[in-house]
Amino acid sequence: MTLPNEIDVPTPQSPGGGQTAGPEVLASIEAEPLAGLLNAVNGIVDSKPKAFGGEVPAQLVQGMLISFQDQLRAAKQAATRAQAANERLLEDLSSAREENARLRTEVHGMKSNHAFSSLVMTGATILVGVAVDGYKSGSERLAFICMAVAAVLIVGGWMIPNRKGKEK
Repeated sequence: MTLPNEIDVPTPQSPGGGQTAGPEVLASIEAEPLAGLLNAVNGIVDSKPKAFGGEVPAQLVQGMLISFQDQLRAAKQAATRAQAANERLLEDLSSAREENARLRTEVHGMKSNHAFSSLVMTGATILVGVAVDGYKSGSERLAFICMAVAAVLIVGGWMIPNRKGKEK
């Protein structure tokens, strides 16, 4: 005789439950930070979708994780591109600073060359005037010497700054 509270429970065919091994989790956290979590969710969805409340919520969670993983990958790629662009800009800035320093030095040298050239040309002009006055007063020897020195100063005033500029 069976009691009304007793229920006929069938004997299990394989004792120990119906658990199955999930997918092997091989995730590189460096390459894909959400890969481990996505693999775990995929294993749960494949074996027991009811753990997420059914197949629809399980698929929704799975899709969200894939979307997050894609967004994270895209953000990392954008950050890598921005870092590369930043490094290129730093190199360009360094080159521009070096060029700026070189040009400043060159401009400073040109100013000193200009001052030297102006001084030499002024001296040559004065000597030409002395030579003309000396020739008029009968001192031809003084006139020729002043004229020769003036010619040397004029040629030197043109040549020395140009030669210094070409050396740089």
